Amino acid sequence: MHAAGVTGLCLVLGGCVFVNVEEDKNPGAVVYHGTETLEYAWAVANPDKRDCLLTWKVLGHRSSREGGCPNCEWVLDMELIYKKLDSEDNGTCEDLGLKEDLTWTYGYNPDHYGAEAILLYDPEEEKWITWLTENKSSDVIEWDEDEGIFSYSGGFHSVENTGEDPDYDEYLRDYFSSYWVGSGEFDF
Repeated sequence: MHAAGVTGLCLVLGGCVFVNVEEDKNPGAVVYHGTETLEYAWAVANPDKRDCLLTWKVLGHRSSREGGCPNCEWVLDMELIYKKLDSEDNGTCEDLGLKEDLTWTYGYNPDHYGAEAILLYDPEEEKWITWLTENKSSDVIEWDEDEGIFSYSGGFHSVENTGEDPDYDEYLRDYFSSYWVGSGEFDF
């Protein structure tokens, strides 16, 4: 996520955006502030019901991985600070391993195979993976470079198990959701 006088931030969700932040400034400086939420439901009878709504405060720092994110305009190391008091959980989400502070690297690519995308860096595999992309009907990515405002959402809402997969017959006619929403702004 770097170039002389320009810092690139790559969201593991699909791409990178270059933001004018002088490189000689503090490389660990926070350049992005926002929030992220996860709506999650596992085998619920009502399509509007959620087992949990998890919320994080997000701080983005210029990342040392920016150069590795393919065609990314920017890359950020995102520090997600879990907001327990703003989150809800009926106990179902304990096993997800997400009810804690998290660290992810995101890159923004404005033209990932013809669509905007957010990429995530997978440190175990040491590679970038596509997380969200505008060519999927449920994913929305918005980047206003002039205002420094970034927002995204994606995943799936209230998908009904219609019995097409016999491994899930016990959940026939139940609904599933895993939907991420994030927004914030850059400080430049």
